[in-house]
Amino acid sequence: MYLLSSEKFFNNSVWGTKQYNNILSLRCIENKIPMIKSANFVSSLVINSKGKVLFKSNNEFNFYSKTN
Repeated sequence: MYLLSSEKFFNNSVWGTKQYNNILSLRCIENKIPMIKSANFVSSLVINSKGKVLFKSNNEFNFYSKTN
């Protein structure tokens, strides 16, 4: 699953972001699928199907590139 996320509504709350990431981990476990979360204001994540965060970055992931 690929999630494009804008978490500006947390108003820079560390606790809100942590709780949201925990919920995403639980959804991965529940549905038995991995997830890539690309966020523009907080951390972007790669979560496996067991809910473990494999990669975390403070930059937005960019999987698309413009080709001529």
